[in-house]
Amino acid sequence: MALSDNAPGCDDIAPAFFGVRVLALSDLIVEQGGAMLLSRGLKTNARSVSLILALEEKGPMSLTELARALGQPHQVTAQRLAYAQGARLVRKRPDPDDARRNILSLTAAGRREAAALHGVLREAAGAFAALFREVDCDLLAGTERALAALQARPLAARMAGAKDDAAAAG
Repeated sequence: MALSDNAPGCDDIAPAFFGVRVLALSDLIVEQGGAMLLSRGLKTNARSVSLILALEEKGPMSLTELARALGQPHQVTAQRLAYAQGARLVRKRPDPDDARRNILSLTAAGRREAAALHGVLREAAGAFAALFREVDCDLLAGTERALAALQARPLAARMAGAKDDAAAAG
């Protein structure tokens, strides 16, 4: 679906809606990924996969450490953790060294889930590689480059630079 299907006359500003389209793609991937995980008998919510794998790889840690390891805001990690705890994949216990903290770790079911996720994710990687060939674009590599470029030079600076370029050309 083109942007103009929803907003006639907006084709000239369509690139400004890039974030909206990327979010729609992300939501579709999460929706389809969740259905795929469920069809495989897994309990993990599609948005919680990285959380389960981080706890498997790095071992027990606090919520703050987990959020940092995932590169996600604390609140987002807490929401995804709540699902994993409800599915009994992750447990929380008091930190014996600091009563203010809790330590998160995988349950036995969480460790089995993590092991099963590895196989499913290998298959998903193959499906995404085929998708990238189909659309003739390595979306992962392009996304990584776009993230790095916007971190190095934010959108506001790019907009100011475009004005300066237009003024110099005009």
